[in-house]
Amino acid sequence: MFNQDSDDIVPLNDITDSDSRPSRRRRRLDLTLPLTSPEPFYGTTMYHRSRSASRSSYGSNLSMNAPTYTVDEAINAIGVGWTQVYILITVFISWVFLSAETLLSTTISTQFQCDLLLSGDQVAFLTTSLFIGELVGTWPNGKFVDTYGRKAGMVFITAWTLYYGIIFSFTPTFIWAIAIRFLTGLGLIGVLSVYILYLGEMVPSNIRVWFVLAQVLSYGTGSLYVATIGMFAVPTQGWRYQSFYAALPGVISIILTFFLPESPRYLAFVGRMETSCEVLTKLADSNKVELPPGDLLQTHEIADPEKSTSFQLLRNGYLRQTTILYMAWFACYFAYYGMALTTTPLLSGIYIQEGNASSSVVTIANTSVYSVQSSSSTGSTFVVPPEPRCDAVAEDIDCNDYLPSRDEYVETIVATLGDFIAAPVMVILVLLLGRKRTLTVSLISAASSIILIAFLMEDIDLTFFIFAARAFSLGTYGALFLYTVEVYPTSLRAQAVVTCQFWAKVAGAVTPFVAQGLFEKTPFWSMMTYFFVCIFAGIATIFLEIDPTGEIREDM
Repeated sequence: MFNQDSDDIVPLNDITDSDSRPSRRRRRLDLTLPLTSPEPFYGTTMYHRSRSASRSSYGSNLSMNAPTYTVDEAINAIGVGWTQVYILITVFISWVFLSAETLLSTTISTQFQCDLLLSGDQVAFLTTSLFIGELVGTWPNGKFVDTYGRKAGMVFITAWTLYYGIIFSFTPTFIWAIAIRFLTGLGLIGVLSVYILYLGEMVPSNIRVWFVLAQVLSYGTGSLYVATIGMFAVPTQGWRYQSFYAALPGVISIILTFFLPESPRYLAFVGRMETSCEVLTKLADSNKVELPPGDLLQTHEIADPEKSTSFQLLRNGYLRQTTILYMAWFACYFAYYGMALTTTPLLSGIYIQEGNASSSVVTIANTSVYSVQSSSSTGSTFVVPPEPRCDAVAEDIDCNDYLPSRDEYVETIVATLGDFIAAPVMVILVLLLGRKRTLTVSLISAASSIILIAFLMEDIDLTFFIFAARAFSLGTYGALFLYTVEVYPTSLRAQAVVTCQFWAKVAGAVTPFVAQGLFEKTPFWSMMTYFFVCIFAGIATIFLEIDPTGEIREDM
């Protein structure tokens, strides 16, 4: 045991009786928190950690000369096997569930409006309520996974989101729909943050970039999934069935999550070193490799997860790093969803440029039909459902008359191709430039693509530039997850991820005002707004102080 007044190790029999006889209650506590003083028995000798010691170790044969290893070294030694692939698949399916639930309202809004006899503003608020739920849910989700563990957090949050995702398909009224989508948003932000946090903690540093950035593909997969089921389910079965089908990936996700191990980094963080050792041993056995020789090393003092707060991200030397990351998260989410909302009108040429377009309204069979003629389009026609509520009540309406056409579904699918380009582009940039420079280059590249759209929207086909803008902005989103997971210590990592998501969701709530409201008035300045936000954030990332190389920080 380390003597309290010395840095030397002294045998147990050299300690006074009062020091060598901890109470029964204290002895039980030590089995749970082996790094506290005094230590439990390991073999025939018990050691005590001195107050001046900055690191402690756990193992069966503790000795000053014994080799030691950290959790990060153990994870790297374990490498990649079926367990890590299983984790990757689980996280991927969870993000497909996330993407499908987030994008659901884009494919059901027309029939949803007709079925519940709503105005356009009421339908718009349905999406807003989801974002509000995500904003409110950022802090509770981070606190939950820091207090109860990564696995417990993933199971509970996924079950919560799945429950309200299914319940939404039975909603009877508009008020119920708003409340249910708000509650769904509370869970969605957790699905988004906790699974990627868990993935970053469980895979070795040399392939973390591949595993984390591969999750970017899940956004495109989720978008394809919800658009495909919308194409086939809505015309024949209605929006309620599509809502139900969109939640089904959550069933697979929660089943797979039950069989995941707890994060050994989290276990070490809360002082459960024995359990952390057991998890690492099982992971090593599953991959048929050996852990590094020696004892598992605790590289930081045991933390109380209940004391972990978001305010710590703005102290202890993290102020500049956190502020810049908040700006980068806001910018990439702001640009990505803005480009997603403007993709269809930009590709089809349906936008009104001052002085270069005309529009008219005619009535066909008591239904408003809007015809828009622009300089880059031969003309397009939109059939708008009866609005407001009293118009719909006055007629016997078949809501299938107001469904999106098959071509519109196909356009949605085509627009997601840029999302699939993002992952390989970001992997190449990270391997060539590193984490920090990748953030800078991707944000500036997104800004460059957007400014070309602003100046060339009337002259050439914009497909390449739109896909480039979407690829770089979404790729930045994945790179930011990778960077955030690696630069914050375990005690702050969950809070960092969820608070960064808070600012991303603020961007998601703001961007419709630019992509829809401002875009209808002046497409040029709408695009320029996205350009300025991206270029400013890209320049700011140059001043990040840390450029991680793949190792996850364990200490403060």
